[in-house]
Amino acid sequence: MHIRTILQPLRDFFFPPVCQSCSLSLSDDEHSVCLACRSSIRSVHENDFTMQVMERRFRDEKIVGRFFSLYYFQHGGVLQTMLHQLKYNDGTVFGFQLGALLGTHLSQQIQNIGHSILIPVPLHLLKERERGYNQSTIICKGIASVIGAEIAPHLVERKKYTISQTTLNAEERKTNVADAFLVSEPAAFKLKGKTCIVVDDVVTTGSTISAVAKVLQECGVERIFVASIGVAELDEKEH
Repeated sequence: MHIRTILQPLRDFFFPPVCQSCSLSLSDDEHSVCLACRSSIRSVHENDFTMQVMERRFRDEKIVGRFFSLYYFQHGGVLQTMLHQLKYNDGTVFGFQLGALLGTHLSQQIQNIGHSILIPVPLHLLKERERGYNQSTIICKGIASVIGAEIAPHLVERKKYTISQTTLNAEERKTNVADAFLVSEPAAFKLKGKTCIVVDDVVTTGSTISAVAKVLQECGVERIFVASIGVAELDEKEH
């Protein structure tokens, strides 16, 4: 018997698990975040102002075909808590679950999606070693469990160790990730003529996604889609 199977009930008895968002006790079928908090996360709809702006940004660059996202990301909100757990506290279980939800959404939107190649936005090797995994790869595994697409976590490499995008404005984000990614010649040969879906946990301005998509286009990828769990909601008053 695995030692975790033995110790988990004992740990939960002395230290009952609580929701990372509201601090209420979790039931046996809840993990890290309670169902009530999960249900409070706002879903994204295709005709929302934010999605229209993001689609237009990608369309103007003439690289990304379509952009798909599930939920609105708000600072201090439940989704931020969940994705923080995924990034820093090994929240791979619901990372996989969120990916499966995204996979279901994609299967309803894109024909023959099972023949696509899933490209998780890569971390720099040092950062991935420090964290132990790439959260976008976990999301890709959830997507693949639904659509059966191939995951290619290392076809695109992050050659530049960039600072966090969190505090940067749109122009600074674009500069920060400029020339940050590359594709080796053997990988480029595999990608030519394919359909790729670039996957990230959260899309804010789209700078990182666009930088990855650009190197894919240069390799001869035929169609590029973008998919994320969360997208930062845009204020209509500022646009």
